[in-house]
Amino acid sequence: MSARPDAARDVLSEASSRALSAHADLAQSLSQLSARSLDQGSELQRRIEAREDAIVELGRAALCVLLAGGELHTHLGSPGAERRRPPARAVTPQPASQPVVVRKRASPPSARRRVVADSSTTMGAATVHHLAGHSQHTAWAPRAVESTPEAWSAATEVFGAPPEVPDIVAYDQALRRLVKGVQVDQWRAYPRELQKCLIGYASSLARFLQDEAGPRIGLPEPPHELATMFSVMTRYSDMERPGFVSGLSRRNPPDHGSWANDTAWWWGRIEQYLAASAPSGGPSRDEAWASLMRLLMEGADEEGLVAAVKDLQAAGVSSDDKRLLDTLLPHAHLLAEVGELKTLRKKLSRMADDEDEVVEEEDRSSPIPEDWPLRHRTSGKVGVLLGGEPRPRALSRLKEAFDFEELTWEVADGRRAQALADRVRRSGVDIVIVLRRFVSHKLTDVVLPACRAAEVPFVMVDTGYGVAQTRLALERYLS
Repeated sequence: MSARPDAARDVLSEASSRALSAHADLAQSLSQLSARSLDQGSELQRRIEAREDAIVELGRAALCVLLAGGELHTHLGSPGAERRRPPARAVTPQPASQPVVVRKRASPPSARRRVVADSSTTMGAATVHHLAGHSQHTAWAPRAVESTPEAWSAATEVFGAPPEVPDIVAYDQALRRLVKGVQVDQWRAYPRELQKCLIGYASSLARFLQDEAGPRIGLPEPPHELATMFSVMTRYSDMERPGFVSGLSRRNPPDHGSWANDTAWWWGRIEQYLAASAPSGGPSRDEAWASLMRLLMEGADEEGLVAAVKDLQAAGVSSDDKRLLDTLLPHAHLLAEVGELKTLRKKLSRMADDEDEVVEEEDRSSPIPEDWPLRHRTSGKVGVLLGGEPRPRALSRLKEAFDFEELTWEVADGRRAQALADRVRRSGVDIVIVLRRFVSHKLTDVVLPACRAAEVPFVMVDTGYGVAQTRLALERYLS
């Protein structure tokens, strides 16, 4: 249709209403989904697509007015007053000599509800960018995450330095950068101290926009995106426990006199952390990780493992890095007598104690029934566990649960593996249970051929070392 004044105004008004409606629907979905697991992916995708279509149509209608020399007036704020305010309006001059053609797209009936915000102000492209920016929020989407100083720096740069917010346009830009920067799925792979800094910065910036900048520029109430951000960050903090930050609770005052000061303080902490984590000489982070994984696969010893961990630390991996701790936990016995790496050893010890408690609780809740059909394969037999560091309480529960006559737990090192292979060949073992998580291919290559040659059954426990996991493995391999 031709973009004459009346037509252009009508097209823009309708397109603005549809875009804001679709955006509000999507924001509501994200807010709801942030409080529970994502089980409505198809509905969320439908709303994302509807919002994107509405944005495209709004952009075309706005361009129609701007090319005709007009101004755009819109309303930014909460959608709570959607039926109290008029839709976006356009002011156009006399029609140009050549009309602008706008191809109007059909929209679904569900998108025709008018949603209008609170604070009236003159704004052009910032409003369209404000809507479009939220389509990039992917904190709920699973992804493969790289945890390197380069990745940390890139994630931090999305936020940018603490913003000045003198007017609504700057407010809108700061809000979009905040929403885009809160990528909690990505943060989970980062060191805990950096996670705390990111939560501290993002929550302080959100409080600054909510309690200081918004009232100063005349916003009657905070945009609903801020409530969504607080919900996401609070849930993340409850799950990951990066550490206490004041900005997550409305009850807490700022730590440094104002939320603007807190935002600047957390930004300084982030910069200090990134500077301290910058790679130095020696292997790169990726090379150090590859070296460690190769060592563990082939069979690590104490000296080699310590050297590999030191290379990672020199490349910027801290002792509280979650990936490092999870990788080393099955091999923590190799570091037990090491005089160095004290902080790392303490963290691994606490993780092992926590894991023991979880396994013990699972064992209590999953007893082996008396009529278990494979009991004759374990009752009165001599069994051997291979892998990791012996856990006396777990060993006692396994012996009692499966009624072994004798059950020993062998440490996963080359010397013990060879001794076990010799014992199997001498018919001194009835069954071998391998804890796959705790052994290398090198060790299984020694033991399993001996089991096959002596026709001694072996069982591979894929995860853990508890009664429930062992029972599943026995049923899978012996049934």
